[in-house]
Amino acid sequence: MVDASAEKTLSFAIGGGNLISAIVDGLRYSFYNLGLIAAILYSVRRCNTQRQAAVCGLLVGFIGIIPAFLLLITMGGALPQAVYNATHTGTAVSAIFSMLGMRWLYIIFEIVFFGTLIETGSATIKAVADRVEISMSEDDKTRHKWRAPVVAVGLTLIGVVISAFGLTDLIAKGYGTICWGFLFVYVLPMCTIGAYRISKDG
Repeated sequence: MVDASAEKTLSFAIGGGNLISAIVDGLRYSFYNLGLIAAILYSVRRCNTQRQAAVCGLLVGFIGIIPAFLLLITMGGALPQAVYNATHTGTAVSAIFSMLGMRWLYIIFEIVFFGTLIETGSATIKAVADRVEISMSEDDKTRHKWRAPVVAVGLTLIGVVISAFGLTDLIAKGYGTICWGFLFVYVLPMCTIGAYRISKDG
């Protein structure tokens, strides 16, 4: 049974009933991944035509959004307790498993989720290392085996240092603002000036 605190938390989470505020928060959350574009954009080189690049982008977006959409629908059935859990006791997902009463399923979910974080982190490090390697190889035309390990160790150390300051507070206070910088400094110029130059070059 949901208590009054959960109802109040839900109202706060959607901007006190302000739909515009809720939409802005949703957009800002989606902008969190924009920082990875610079690291993985080089992979577009494997596309031979603009059509291939567009189709690949649409497929990746569609495939990636399906699990998130299903999770969103599931959490919708756990409102407002899901929002209360997210802001007070941990994660919104915990409210779903609490309602299901299936502890074993929650353990499996945590294992899969932890594996996903490892895959995401390792893939991000690999993407940045490849990006650095390609950029530097264009200058000296030589591939050095030491570059990738140095980048990987460097990024890992940076992650360890950042975690020492508290990742939750860092995301809440800093990353939410940085995401707007990603949008205005990188994404919008790429979608306007970049698209214009691509179309101009044929």
